Amino acid sequence: MTYEGIRKHLQCLSYADDRQKPLPTLAHWQLFREKFRENVNGDLAFDDPIPPTKGYTMGNGEAPPFYAKHGARGLGLFASRVIWKGELVHDGDA
Repeated sequence: MTYEGIRKHLQCLSYADDRQKPLPTLAHWQLFREKFRENVNGDLAFDDPIPPTKGYTMGNGEAPPFYAKHGARGLGLFASRVIWKGELVHDGDA
């Protein structure tokens, strides 16, 4: 089966467009991490002090962003601190 065939079989497109799906729970994140270690890198330590259900730190100890309901629009990503004009918030490496 091809990659696109797998995506179609698993209905990935409709899942991605579903605005009512819940965010992953802590149990889901633990399963994701366990499977990552088993299949990708068994030596990687997930040692971020912020639980994955609350966001993540970026090495500077600042408060992480957080996800919340945004009325009829579904879920949104919100800042938990002031973000200054021109500030790099995430570079995609972490």
